[in-house]
Amino acid sequence: MTMQYRTIADGKLEVSAICLGCWSMAGGAGWREFLSGHPDSDSAGHPDRVIENAGAQHWDWEACTLRNFKHYLQIPGATSSYIYALDSDGDGLPDRHPSLPMDEERFGTDPNNKDTDGDGLSDLEEFTADIYFGSDPLDTDSDGDGIPDSSDLWPTVAINKGMDYAWPTPVIDGEIDDVYSPLITRWYATNWDELDKEAVQTYACWDEKNLYLAARAPAKFNMSVQTDTSAHNGFWEGGDTYLWNIAADKQPALGIPRIPVWPGSEVKWSTDDSGATVVEMKLPTLVGQGWSREANFGGRKLPEDVVDGLVLLSGRAVSFNLIFDFPEEKKRVLLTPNWTMISTRLEKDRRDPDLPILRFFDKMQNTATPTVRVDGVASRTRVTIYSEDGRKLGSGTGNGPIELSGVKVGSDSESGKNVIIAKTSTRKESDPVELIVDTSAKPPLVDAKTSEDDKAEFSMTGEAGARVTIEYETAKDNWAPVAVAVLNEKGKDTAEVDRSFSGFYGEYFDTEEWTEPVMYRVDPEIKFDYEGGSPAKGTIAPESFSVKWSGKLNLESETKATFFLSTDDGSRLYIDGEMIIDHWGHHGKTEKSAEITLEAGAHDIRIDYYENYGWAAAHLEWQPEGGERTYEMPVTAFEKRSGGTKYRATQVDVLGNKSEPSKTVSIK
Repeated sequence: MTMQYRTIADGKLEVSAICLGCWSMAGGAGWREFLSGHPDSDSAGHPDRVIENAGAQHWDWEACTLRNFKHYLQIPGATSSYIYALDSDGDGLPDRHPSLPMDEERFGTDPNNKDTDGDGLSDLEEFTADIYFGSDPLDTDSDGDGIPDSSDLWPTVAINKGMDYAWPTPVIDGEIDDVYSPLITRWYATNWDELDKEAVQTYACWDEKNLYLAARAPAKFNMSVQTDTSAHNGFWEGGDTYLWNIAADKQPALGIPRIPVWPGSEVKWSTDDSGATVVEMKLPTLVGQGWSREANFGGRKLPEDVVDGLVLLSGRAVSFNLIFDFPEEKKRVLLTPNWTMISTRLEKDRRDPDLPILRFFDKMQNTATPTVRVDGVASRTRVTIYSEDGRKLGSGTGNGPIELSGVKVGSDSESGKNVIIAKTSTRKESDPVELIVDTSAKPPLVDAKTSEDDKAEFSMTGEAGARVTIEYETAKDNWAPVAVAVLNEKGKDTAEVDRSFSGFYGEYFDTEEWTEPVMYRVDPEIKFDYEGGSPAKGTIAPESFSVKWSGKLNLESETKATFFLSTDDGSRLYIDGEMIIDHWGHHGKTEKSAEITLEAGAHDIRIDYYENYGWAAAHLEWQPEGGERTYEMPVTAFEKRSGGTKYRATQVDVLGNKSEPSKTVSIK
């Protein structure tokens, strides 16, 4: 529940109550700022929408809505009634009214001064400065971090605005060197009575390869940490969000991704002269993919969803959530609000050394002039890219893309492998990186045999991850795709095709507009309840897909028949090119039927079907005159060739290169 305020005549406020929680969960208000549900489900329904949320955390999404929404006065109150309150200074906070959530009297502010403490934040802005607490309306620096509330992004959390570069590189010895800058220096909330505000402190510094963290507290502690190195895009976005912890005298362990020990980390626990417990950590950036909506919820993949670890680059905003537990004292200290991420900015100046890295670019490219990206160098530093054998491939100045020429070009990951290194004019070198340049694909190797139940069994070998399509030579000398397989990491897979081709020829698309087919198969019946799933998990997304089924309906005699088409969402039935049933549109599983008289012989039959979002289903039945209603129909996908059957295959590799057809294989 929240209140909407509007100043009216004579310094009065008109206030109506609205339940933004209900509206935003339902997504029924119609404004873009309102999520249509929890952020994971919202991203599934609105894959192109990213809600800007400075806190970067998903549990504060209601507060995010309140921060972003601008149309309060356009939403009527639940009863269309109003409360009238006096607001003498016009700051949006009423002087006194017991029916409202807060007023100047209870907040302790001056009803005749919009900004009681003169810090640049109005009294209402002070009250709403945080999800859990307001800032102090009588103190110009509420969190005591030396930054006035009006210019402090986080006026209730004592986080440093910037994080210094790690130069000289700290030695992990359990001592907090001068290279560290304070991260968060005062607790936000605690149940440890009379604990000094500065009793628990954290420190940090960074370079392009490592995050360095240190902490000091008055007793042995466990730390629970959430880290997001792309604070601008929300907690669910990007593959660089990590949930991890470190227990007293232990090594850091990752919860997401689940790794018992942070790979390559160095940790030293110690006790300082005052008896405080100290921990110092070196956390390498290359830790694998973290949390992303694509990886964790199967949403549409965004470019930032494929990062391979922490992204530590100058100027980047990085956010943290930090909780300290003291097991012996059975106390807890929050350095940040629960469920909220608080950010700082990575800083590197011209006095800090170059540390070139080759990381943030596609490691597989299908062009003879690939582009790589260099980071970690000063704007005037000259960078040259060399091959493993010392050949110069390209050069540039400062951070950014460099186009290469003279690279090794192949048709797979082995023949197109290049090992490259970046060297700077300041005599610094990057770690070597593999770049695959693959501009073509070779035909797959295919072997076929007949199974005991007269099915064609195929064994295929090609490039790892390639999509192989099996094609059948029809009676009309056309090649029709009949099966698709994705080769495993060893470049192998198998497929099976029913040689009778009894049923409907199905072309499956990963969009609802029948664009490029991603799967083919012969379906004996159209009898599918996909519910919240898809026709092929991993190949077709559960939302926004489509299918075209076609074949020959073979009748021995003239027949008057009724067809029944039941789908969720839209569908249409065509016979001999004429639309018989129009069941188009976004709707639940409902049925339409039509009666038609058909002559003896073969008739073209086709069903166009699409799924928009929600649950999905597709059913086609018929009832010939004098017969039972059934899914079984005398339909064949193709007109078969007499004698043996011939097959061939093509492959499309992970870069989109398509091969020529393989050698033809015959099965008698």
